[in-house]
Amino acid sequence: MADQIVSVLGEVAELLVEPTKRQLRYIFRYKRILEELREAIRKLKGTQGQVQKDVEVAKGNAEKIRDDVEDWLKKVQTAVEGMESLENDLQQLSSSCCNANWFSRYMSCRKAAKEVIEATKLAENGHLAKVGDPAPLPFIPFKGFVSSDTTKAAFEQVLEELKDDKVSVIGLYGMGGVGKTTLAKSLREKVEELKLFDTVVWATVSQFDTKSIQEQIAEELRLKFDESNVMKRASRLMVRLQSERNTLLILDDVWKPLDFTEIGIPQVHDNNGCKIMLTTRKKDVCTSMGCQKMVQLSVLTEDEAWALFKVTAGISEDRESSTFIDVAKEAAKECQGLPLAIVIVGKTLKGKSASEWSSALDKLRNARFVNVHDGEDIYPRIKVSFDFLNGKKIQSCFLLCSLFPEDYEIPIEDLTWIAWGLGLFEYYTTMGTARREMIVMMDTLRNCGLVLDAEAGDRFVKLHDIVRDTAHWIASDGENIFMVKHNAELESWPKDNRSECYTAISLMHNSIEEIPQGLAYPKLNTLFMQGVRKVCGSCFREMNALKVLRMSHCQLFQVSFQFLTNLQTLELNKCNFMMDDFSSIKNLSSLEILRIRDVGVSEFPYEIFELKNLKVLQLMELSSLRSISPQAISRLSNLKEFCALDCPNFLENGRFEDHDGRFEEQGKAFLTELSKLPRLKGLVLEIHEKHIAATGLIFHTLSTFNISVTSGYLEDFSQIIDTRTLRLERGNARLFSPFINLLPSVENLHLDYCDGFQNIIPDVHKGGDMKDLRNLDIIRCPDVECVFDLAHVEDSLGITFSNLTDLYLEDLDKLKCIWNGPSQHFRHQSLRNVYIEDCPNLEYVFPVHIGSSLLHLEKLSITNCAALKHVFAAYGSDGNADMIIELPKLKIIELSRMLQENFNFYSRRYHFIFPILDRIIVRELPHMTMSFSIDTNAAVHAKARAEGEMSTQAITSTSSNGFVWARGDTESTLPPYVEADD
Repeated sequence: MADQIVSVLGEVAELLVEPTKRQLRYIFRYKRILEELREAIRKLKGTQGQVQKDVEVAKGNAEKIRDDVEDWLKKVQTAVEGMESLENDLQQLSSSCCNANWFSRYMSCRKAAKEVIEATKLAENGHLAKVGDPAPLPFIPFKGFVSSDTTKAAFEQVLEELKDDKVSVIGLYGMGGVGKTTLAKSLREKVEELKLFDTVVWATVSQFDTKSIQEQIAEELRLKFDESNVMKRASRLMVRLQSERNTLLILDDVWKPLDFTEIGIPQVHDNNGCKIMLTTRKKDVCTSMGCQKMVQLSVLTEDEAWALFKVTAGISEDRESSTFIDVAKEAAKECQGLPLAIVIVGKTLKGKSASEWSSALDKLRNARFVNVHDGEDIYPRIKVSFDFLNGKKIQSCFLLCSLFPEDYEIPIEDLTWIAWGLGLFEYYTTMGTARREMIVMMDTLRNCGLVLDAEAGDRFVKLHDIVRDTAHWIASDGENIFMVKHNAELESWPKDNRSECYTAISLMHNSIEEIPQGLAYPKLNTLFMQGVRKVCGSCFREMNALKVLRMSHCQLFQVSFQFLTNLQTLELNKCNFMMDDFSSIKNLSSLEILRIRDVGVSEFPYEIFELKNLKVLQLMELSSLRSISPQAISRLSNLKEFCALDCPNFLENGRFEDHDGRFEEQGKAFLTELSKLPRLKGLVLEIHEKHIAATGLIFHTLSTFNISVTSGYLEDFSQIIDTRTLRLERGNARLFSPFINLLPSVENLHLDYCDGFQNIIPDVHKGGDMKDLRNLDIIRCPDVECVFDLAHVEDSLGITFSNLTDLYLEDLDKLKCIWNGPSQHFRHQSLRNVYIEDCPNLEYVFPVHIGSSLLHLEKLSITNCAALKHVFAAYGSDGNADMIIELPKLKIIELSRMLQENFNFYSRRYHFIFPILDRIIVRELPHMTMSFSIDTNAAVHAKARAEGEMSTQAITSTSSNGFVWARGDTESTLPPYVEADD
């Protein structure tokens, strides 16, 4: 029994030893515990800092921080604060020798030991694979979307219906001008962002025919039709749509009920049918088309309308008199809550005088009593803006826009030559002046909302369908009366008892059989026709007031043009005719502009060169044209502009015998004649290098030109006219000879695969300044060693490059430097973008002395330049080692694949300031280091580090040496490879 008791007591004693030792450790080894606590704090704060940086990166990527990460950061912050307080207590206890502190020391150390254990666990939990998830992005409305409670409510309601699997057809209806199309575009962006559908297809229905709707849907699906038959197309389209798992089809601006089967849209009750959303002005259309849900987009409330009106009209209630505010509020009310009317009227009256505001209010009030067809009360309100346009010229140009089809992107160039033909520029002597005036007028119309920006660019405009309808309403009475019938499925010429009144007729996208003989339109000055199968004989006999004639996709049979003695502008686009049809064209004694596109002629009609008053001749897409008669172009002594675009063979037809019995190559002879035209000011030309080898060929008088030798890369005519551009490819220095007088004024110079010159100045251009040069591209030119070599140019020449905005250099094996010469020759205050790629011998980009002139440099991209040592380098004795270089507009730096071990952004000890730098993108630069300042007082060092030292969130390249830095606002947000020095 005693042995058993001893045994038990022994076991108990053993169990008590370790806890006793641990408790004694709290008293006698407190310094060790204090160090363990400090190490735990350091490690935990380190992990906290890394997680915090990962969180900032995730926030920079618009991610939502995960809840467990937020909780972890809160726990860590609480833990660190408690541990630091405990550390302070232990520090004070350790400095005291009083025995009375033993109990306190014991309790504090015991607590510290527990905190160390908890901190270790927290630090282990901080090694997170990811800290954020993609966040649902806030709704960013489509440009032009009017944000108000009314529109937001409709938006949210339609969005909910789109999410409902039980709803197949949704209708959005409302008055014209209330914003249905804009809302639908915003909804499209939202559902694509949310990925609610695999495919979203948009088609504008308007008054288009079935075939046009099919083509729009097919284009969005990238489906090509081999069939022309509507029903066969419908079958193919239906098969394609049924193959899509989850499709939303948006049908915008539906005027009447559609037959889905006829178009090729799968029935909505089919398993593979589309979900359909349509917009329409009429609720009846929604009902007829079986909409399960109908959402009305109402007009704005009075408060919403006033808020929008204040913004568009630039009104501040704090700065304006109460009388003016009362007038403005009344004007806003008269717009009846229609956003389109509010925007147009507000923009029109912005900045106008008080008397003009009062006059506008009177007109808006009078609009209540105007009887408008179909009840479109918005027309008279938009007309108020039309009435405020300054002069008949700009009003006429606005109305001309309505002659084009709905949703058509109208080239400003087309408007220019139409207006020229109508005599709207009668006091102008050049088309260039007219073009600039038209651009100004279109900008004015944009500013008051009567025309819209087009996706094709700033040389195009378009009309809102309601504004276009308003223009037709304006042109239905008065001095200008239009007949416009597009997509009306006309098979015969429209009958109308107002033929004696019409000044303009536009019949496009129809299938009219023929123009009847004997049509009398005594006031008609403008005629657009498309798709007329038979234009023949004397159909124009009673249209002798016609000044502008535009025919597209028409069949011409022995047309008698001689009756059109007042015709000034003629366009033939994709028309079929016999050569004999041109026999009467020589009688168009007033013709000044002739545009011929894709007409399939092999020999150019000689009669055209009898047009003594012709000022503009444009030939486009004439791939069959083989020849132009010798000594023909020289007969057009008044020609001011000539264009031959995509006419690859017209200079290829062999040799001919001249008046002296000598044989000449036709192409060279033609160009020689062209260069000697006394009034030629504008030239657009694509030619082969062999045609410019003629001795003495030189162009002297050109003020605008776009010349491509060999390239064939010229864009659409509307995009290239009124520029000064040279493109020379696959030739040598002799290519420049005919154009030597054009180089001083060239704006865009593109050289590709050209040899025989070492630099642009002085080898290519020996004579002086290139002050107008804006864009310079040099690609694959094997002999180029320096782009601008001005080392031996006299100062008196005053050469600068003050307008150069873009510089692109690629694949230049011998290039050693870009700029060479004293600093006074280089003023690059306009330079915005520099791209350099595959220049293996380039040692530096900028001599440091031109750094101060780079006031507008925005992007710098350098790739695969193996010998590059510096981006900025000291040049000779120039440059102060302590100089400050600020690039105030630089946003992006991209550096890739520079292999020099001593590569650095700069040489010597310069101080760089990039106030608005947004991104540094570096790939495969293992040795690069750079130093600069952003918008803080600290110098920032960006340094490529070895693999494993970079944050994984920072790597955007497959290379281990690649990183991207997105600019942060404070030092705390800088990634781990970007260090800040105080």
